[in-house]
Amino acid sequence: MTEKIALYARVSTENQDLTNQVEKLEEYAEEEGREYDLYKEKVSSVDERPEFEKVMDRLEDYDYLAITKLDRFGRSLRQMLENIEKVNDKCDGIVVIDDELSIDTRGESTMQQKIMTNFLSLFADVERRMIRQRLEEGYQKAQEEGRVGRPESLSDSEKEELAALYESGRYRWDGLAEKYDVSKATVSKALKEKGAL
Repeated sequence: MTEKIALYARVSTENQDLTNQVEKLEEYAEEEGREYDLYKEKVSSVDERPEFEKVMDRLEDYDYLAITKLDRFGRSLRQMLENIEKVNDKCDGIVVIDDELSIDTRGESTMQQKIMTNFLSLFADVERRMIRQRLEEGYQKAQEEGRVGRPESLSDSEKEELAALYESGRYRWDGLAEKYDVSKATVSKALKEKGAL
C-alpha cells in the first residue's frame, strides 16, 4: 500500500476560486493521516482537463482518490459513473468528502453504498433516455417545420409555374429541367405533386 492519496479540485471558470476546495481536501488528507498529491485546474471545458487526465493516468500510484463534489467528476451522471468505475478499477476507490450523497467506494462497500451506486446508475439510465427522447422530439419538430433534411430544389410557386409551362406544351421535361436547373426526377416529382402528370 502506498499510503498516499490523490486529491482533485476543479472550477469551471477563471474567476472562480479553488481555495475552498483545496482547503477541504488538504484538511481531509491530514485528518486521514495520509500523504497526498494535489491536482487542481480551472477549465471551462469538461472535454479538456489536463490535470484530470493526469490524475486518472496515475491512479495506480495512490490508495484512492478524493474530491469535494461529484459534479467535479463529469458533465453528466452517466459520465460521472463511468469515471467512478475507472477509478475503482485502478485503485481502492473514490471518496466524495463534501456531498450529500456521501460516496465512498473504497474496499468492501457497505449495503448503503451499493444501494446508492445502484440508484445513481438508475438515474443515469433515466437521464440518458430523457436526453434521447428530447433529441427525437426536437428532430421530429424540426422535420415538421422543414428545418432538417435536404432543402427542396423548387419552391411551391416554382412548382406551380413549372406545371403550368408543362401543361401549356411550351416545354418538355428536359427543357424544364434545364430551365430550373434541376434533375428530370425533380421535374417529374413536381409535376405529380401539382397534378400535371
